[in-house]
Amino acid sequence: MLDFGLGFYTTLNSQQAIEFAQKSAFRNNSENAVASIYEIDEAAAYSQCKVLKFDTPSDDWFNFIEHNRTKGETASDYDIVFGPVATIQYIRCLDYMRAEY
Repeated sequence: MLDFGLGFYTTLNSQQAIEFAQKSAFRNNSENAVASIYEIDEAAAYSQCKVLKFDTPSDDWFNFIEHNRTKGETASDYDIVFGPVATIQYIRCLDYMRAEY
């Protein structure tokens, strides 16, 4: 399950992109890992798309991720969602919360 639902994921961290591409290729039994570079005009994105942005982890961010991971669907009708990726610590917290409630 994905933090922000179905979609196209990007990162500003090139090393993270390379590692994710390698993991994805391995999971898909492929020898080809690809990390692409894109530029986005944020002003155009904000004026032409419905955008949700999480600058840092927060209660709203956590709830958004929790909904996507437990329901297996996108929790909104946003075109673009910006935000930090949940680390293993956050995933463990989600697992704990699911077990308790």
